[in-house]
Amino acid sequence: MRWRAWLERCAQPDLPQPDLLDAATQRAQPAPCAFQVASGALDTLLTLRLSCNQIGDAGLSAFARALQPTADLPAGALPRLRELSLHHNQIGEAGVAALARACEGGAAPLAQLSELHLFNNALGSAGLEALARACRGGAWPQLSHLDLREIDAADGGLVALAAAGARGALAQLKHLDLRHNPIGNPGTGALADALSSHPAPAVAFASLARLHLQLPWHFRDRMSSTRNLRPSPSPSRAAVTLHTKPTPRSTRPPTTTARFQQYVR
Repeated sequence: MRWRAWLERCAQPDLPQPDLLDAATQRAQPAPCAFQVASGALDTLLTLRLSCNQIGDAGLSAFARALQPTADLPAGALPRLRELSLHHNQIGEAGVAALARACEGGAAPLAQLSELHLFNNALGSAGLEALARACRGGAWPQLSHLDLREIDAADGGLVALAAAGARGALAQLKHLDLRHNPIGNPGTGALADALSSHPAPAVAFASLARLHLQLPWHFRDRMSSTRNLRPSPSPSRAAVTLHTKPTPRSTRPPTTTARFQQYVR
C-alpha cells in the first residue's frame, strides 16, 4: 500500500490494516509517520519502506522515539516488522545512533526485524560503530540481511562490526553488503579474523552465506580458502562475494586464519 492511501486507511480503523507500507519516494513526512507509529496504527506491518524521502537525522530520531514500548504497546510499535528500508534518506551518524539506542536492550522494539536497508546514507564509521554496539546489546536478534553499501564507513566501523560478530551478535545474519565504502586492510583483516576465529565462545557470523565486499584487484586470484571465497570478475577492483556455508567450529580447519589473513593485511 502506498503512503497517501495508507494515511486514508488509518482514518478508518474498522477496515483491515495492511502488512506492507511502501512510502518510497512519496515525500512521506517524518512527523505524521512517527505519530502513526507511536499510536500503534502500524502494528500489523511486516514491511515498511521509507526510502528516498529525505528523512534526515531529525526524522529518524523522531521515528526511533516512536518505537519505544508503552503501557498500551508493551512490545513497542511495529512488533511484527520484518523489513525496514531507509536507504537514500540523508541520514547521518546522529540519526542511526538514535535508532540503534532505541533498539538495544532486553525489551527492545523491532525484535522480529530480519532485513535492514541503510545504503546510500552518510552514516560514517561512527554510525556503523553505533549499529555494532546495538547488535552487541541485543538489538535485532533475527537480522538476516544488512545492506550497508555507500555509507562512507571506513576501517573503524568494520572493526566494530567484526568484533560484535566475534562475540556472538548477528548470529542469524546471512547477507552482508559492504560495497563502496573506504575500507582498507585493518577493517578487512578484522573481519577475516572474525570469520576465521577458532578459539571463540561461539562461531562468529555462524549463518553468513553472502558477504559483498570490495577489495583491490590484486587480492582477487589469491583468495581461496576462507569459507569457499569466490571473487567475482570485475575490472580494476573486484566486487568480491564470499559464498559461505556454516561450519561447526570443531570441524573448521585450524589453518584457515593464516591462509586468509595473508591476503588482507
